[in-house]
Amino acid sequence: MNGGTVGSAYAATLKASGGTPPYQWTLKSGTLPAGVVLTAAGSVKGTPIAAGTAKSLIFEVLDADKNRASSSNLSLVVNPEVPPTVLTSVLQNGNVGVAYSATLTATGGTKPYSWSVKSGTLPEGLSLDSATGAITGVPTKPGTFPSLVFDVSDFYNSVGASGSLNVKIDSAIQVSTTSLPSGKQGTTYAANLIATGGSGVYTWSLKSGTLPPGLSLNSSTGAITGTPTTANIFNGLVFEATDADTATGVSGPLRVQVYNTAGCSAGADDNLGTQSFAFLIKGFYPSSTDLAPMTMIGSFTPDGQGGIIAGEGDMNSPSGAQSALTIIPASSSYTFGADNNGCLVLATSAGTLNLHFSVSTPKGWNAFTQGHVMLDDSSGTGPRGTGILRLQDPSAFGSGLTGMYAFLFAGTDATSGNFGMVGSFTAEGGNFTNLALDADDAGSLLTSVTGGTGAYSSTDTHGRGTASFAMTSSGSNYSLDTVYYVVSSTEMLFASTDPLATTPICSGRALATDSTLFSAAFLKNSYIAHATGLVAGDAPEVVVVAASFDGVSTGTGSLTQDYAGTVSRWPVGVSYSVDATTGRVVLAGNFVTPVGYLVTGFNGMSAVLLGNDYPATSGTLELQQPSPEPASAVYSMGTDDDADYLTTNQVGTFNLTAANFSGTENMSYAASPFLLENQLVSNSFSLTGNGTGTFWGNDAVSTGSVIYFINEEGGANTHPSIISVTK
Repeated sequence: MNGGTVGSAYAATLKASGGTPPYQWTLKSGTLPAGVVLTAAGSVKGTPIAAGTAKSLIFEVLDADKNRASSSNLSLVVNPEVPPTVLTSVLQNGNVGVAYSATLTATGGTKPYSWSVKSGTLPEGLSLDSATGAITGVPTKPGTFPSLVFDVSDFYNSVGASGSLNVKIDSAIQVSTTSLPSGKQGTTYAANLIATGGSGVYTWSLKSGTLPPGLSLNSSTGAITGTPTTANIFNGLVFEATDADTATGVSGPLRVQVYNTAGCSAGADDNLGTQSFAFLIKGFYPSSTDLAPMTMIGSFTPDGQGGIIAGEGDMNSPSGAQSALTIIPASSSYTFGADNNGCLVLATSAGTLNLHFSVSTPKGWNAFTQGHVMLDDSSGTGPRGTGILRLQDPSAFGSGLTGMYAFLFAGTDATSGNFGMVGSFTAEGGNFTNLALDADDAGSLLTSVTGGTGAYSSTDTHGRGTASFAMTSSGSNYSLDTVYYVVSSTEMLFASTDPLATTPICSGRALATDSTLFSAAFLKNSYIAHATGLVAGDAPEVVVVAASFDGVSTGTGSLTQDYAGTVSRWPVGVSYSVDATTGRVVLAGNFVTPVGYLVTGFNGMSAVLLGNDYPATSGTLELQQPSPEPASAVYSMGTDDDADYLTTNQVGTFNLTAANFSGTENMSYAASPFLLENQLVSNSFSLTGNGTGTFWGNDAVSTGSVIYFINEEGGANTHPSIISVTK
C-alpha cells in the first residue's frame, strides 16, 4: 500500500475482481495506523497521527452472493511529518521601562504550536507565551541577551528550532536637559537638547508648550536656534526624544526667558499695575575713600503698559540736595517680566536714573506690595546703591504723618564715619512733639535725648512732604531737615536734605507705633535681627541674630558677625527694660548691645536698633512667625544696605521650593564688569525650627516670610552685606 505521513490526509482504495458486485470490505487481521479507517466500500482513509508501519494487514472482500476472498499480507507505512519551521530570524530591541512586544512565527507542521525557550535567557521582565509565541513584558535591566534559541512543537510534537537570536535592551531614554539658556530679543539664540539611553539616535519633538517666536527645533539634532522676536517668558516647554525603536523620553517642563533689547525682563508689563510705588535708595559715588554718600527717594506711577504716567524724586549727595524733581513721562519707562524682575528708567531735569528692580509674591489682593531696587552703573563712573520699593496707598496721602512713629535713619558723615539714629516721635497738625532719640556718629553718641520738636508739611499728589527735626543735648542744638514719602498710614520713607558738610547724609523709615503697648511684655516671642555698620578704615560689619525674649527682662539667642570677611559666632544673653513713654529699649549683655525703640503698629516689625559703638551698627528686630521655615513662593531678593561703595549690590527673584531655590539676579560691582545682568542661580538652604541656618552656604536667619543672609562668599568677601529675600 502507498505510504502516508503523520498529520497529512491519507486515502487508498482496495480493489477486487470477479464474483458479483457490490463488494463489502472488512479488515480480517492486523491493525490500521491510528487515525486511519476502512470503509465498507473499500476506502482506506484518514489522517495518521503517529509514525510507524502497520504490518500483516489482510483485507477480506464479500460479494453479493456471499462469496469471500482475502488479500495477501499488506503493509502501510506512516512516515513522520515534516517538522514546523521557525520564520523569526531577528528580534527587535527594547528599552528599560518601556513595554516590549514581539511575536515568534513558524510555518509547517500542524497547528496549534507550542513555544519554549530551548537555550539562552530572556531579559529580566520579559516572558514567552507558549501558546502564542508572544514575548512581552517591561524590561528592567539593560544589556544584550545573546544565543536565544526557541523551540516550536506542533500538534503531533514535531519540533522545529529557531536560529540563535539576540535581544538588546537599551537603557531608558532620559532627557538630561533641565534648563534652557535665556535669550535676547533680536539676538541669535542657540541651545541643544541632550538625551541619554535608548538607541542613541533620537528624533526630537515639542510635546507641549510654544517656542518663542523666531525659534525652531531641529528634529534630528535637538538644536533650538533662531532669533527671538518677542520678549517674554515661555513656560511649559516639554520636549520628547524618540529613538529608532520608538522608545520615548520626555523632559520636565522647561522655560525660555527672552529679555528685551536692553537685557531686561519684559512681556508682563501689565502685571505691575497702575498704582504708584515709592522707592528709597542708599549708596555712594566713586571717591578716593569709597564713602561719598548719596540718597535717592521718590515716587513713580506706571501706566501698566511700560510707560510712566507721573512721578517725583529727591536726591542728596556731596554736591548738594536736588529737591522735588519732576519725573518726565516722555523720557521715562519700565519693563516687567513674568519672573517679577524689571528695569526702570526715570528721567528728571537732573538726569536719568537706570535701575533694576524686583517684586515679591503678590498679596491676597493680587498686587505687588514690596520689592528691591538697584542702581545700574555699567561704566564704573556713576553712583552705586540699593534700596527698597513699596506700593503706595494714595488714600493715606491726605492725612500724611499722623500719630506716633518709631524711626531708623542710617548714613555717612563728611569724614567717612558711619551714622545711625533711632527714636520715636508724635506727629499731629504739622508739628512733631515728644521726639526721643539715640544717635551714633562713628562713636560720637547722643544718648536718650528727649523733648525734641519739629514740623512737617502736608503731602502732594505723589505722597511727598518735607519735615524738620530739632533737639537739644548737653546744651548743644541739633537739627535735621528731610523729605518724606508716604507709603501707607503705617510706613513713611525719609531722606535727609541737609548739606553733607553739616549733617550726615542719611535715610530710612518711620513706622507706626503705639505707646499703650510700651512695656517689657511686648517682647515675649522669638525674633530675628539684622544690622549693618562700618569700622574705621572702610571695613563693613554685618550681623544676624536669633533671640527669644521672656516678656519680663531677659533674652537669649545666638549671633553671627562678619567683620570685613572674618566670621564669628557666639551665644547671646541680655537683660532689657522698656521706657513706657518713648518705647526706648535698653539692653545689657555679653556683647556690644544696641539701644532700640519699639515698633508696635507695623506688621512683623518689633523694634529699630542702634549699636552704641564706633561702627554705628543699625538694623531692625523682627517677629518670627510660628513656623519660621519659608514657604514655597517667589521671593524678591536684594542687598539690604550698602556700607560703602565697594559693597556688591544684588537684586533679583528666587523661587523657593522645599530646601532649594532657583532664580535670576543682577549684580552691580565696583570694578569691571561693573554690571552683570540676568545671572541664573540655584542652590540650597537649610533653616531649622528656630529660624537659623544657612542660605546659599551663608549664615542666615528667617522670620518665615523674610530671610536675611550674610553675603560671606566663603569668608572671601571683605565688604560683606546683608541680603534680604522677601516673600
